[in-house]
Amino acid sequence: MATGSVESLDQLPMALLATIMTKLDISSFCLLAVTCRTSNLCASHILSFLPNFHILDISPSMELIKPLLPPNPYLQSLKLDCGQLNDSSIELLLRPSLQELCLHNCADFSGKLLSEIGSRCKDVRSLYLGSVAEKMGRAIHISELEELLGGCTQLEALNLIFDISLFPGHNFARVWVLASEKLTSLEIGFISSVMVTELLSPNVRPHQCPNQIRPSILPGIQKLSLSVDYITDTMVGTISKGLILLTHLELQDEPLIEPRVTFDLTNSGLQQINQHGRLKHLSLVRSQEFVITYFKRVNDLGILLMADKCANMESICLGGFCHVTDTGFKAILHSCSSLYKLKVSHGSQLTDLVFHVIAAIPFLSLMLACDGVIF
Repeated sequence: MATGSVESLDQLPMALLATIMTKLDISSFCLLAVTCRTSNLCASHILSFLPNFHILDISPSMELIKPLLPPNPYLQSLKLDCGQLNDSSIELLLRPSLQELCLHNCADFSGKLLSEIGSRCKDVRSLYLGSVAEKMGRAIHISELEELLGGCTQLEALNLIFDISLFPGHNFARVWVLASEKLTSLEIGFISSVMVTELLSPNVRPHQCPNQIRPSILPGIQKLSLSVDYITDTMVGTISKGLILLTHLELQDEPLIEPRVTFDLTNSGLQQINQHGRLKHLSLVRSQEFVITYFKRVNDLGILLMADKCANMESICLGGFCHVTDTGFKAILHSCSSLYKLKVSHGSQLTDLVFHVIAAIPFLSLMLACDGVIF
């Protein structure tokens, strides 16, 4: 063996080994930590000042995760699959130093998770919570959401990927007054269209004079992503009018029955999109998970009316517009000079004629999806 070669990690200088280990992802870090005593000691030291801790490819148990999360005042980002964790791990996970918190598969947690984040993680800027309290017997109370919104005053991005449609409508709108003024991005896993409308409508408050209008809630929102029961004209109009800084709008509905006209999107609703002219990215999709249904009250006229206000749009995704033909899609292509991506799913009236228009537009990507297959 050549002079100066290293036969074991034990022979490496501790500083060099520590430098190597800090460059690894957590999974590789843990594998290296068990190879020898030196790497194990080094790992224990590093875990006390590691700024990022991300494990999303497995669901660690409490026994596994506890030694990996020692006291660490420098921990800023925690991303974890919580499929095997519950409320008993809250104290271990939530740190006042966190600025980014991403917890997936929190089905066995109760709403206590929300209130504890509000009291323990006041400086968090980006928060993702998935499937909270979805296990039978777990629940979230509106007061716990209130504590979250009132406590996390630095929030810039909030992703609540669970069903919040069971909250009382009037109380739900009220607690959002406490939301951080810095909040620019909001994603909600499921919410009713009526709740969205009540939340964003500048209604007169009780005991107020008619000329005293409630201030706009969430005035700084630039990106909004919602999964709702029905995409309606009223909801689209309320969003477009109330969120004046909106640049990204993603709406998907999941109807359980064929929508009635008052709970559907029509040409009139499309005309209300992008009232303030800032929208860059738009996605309107009707899911067919529960029932095969489409946006039957939208045709080429609605798309033409929308396209007139979307000259600066960069990406558009349309799903379930069964009465929109090549004429409507070509109107989008001609009107949106900055468009680089157009995705169409379940657009049964789209033919190959539209490709002649696409061929003349450089840098445009077209995606067609049918029954889950993307072409």
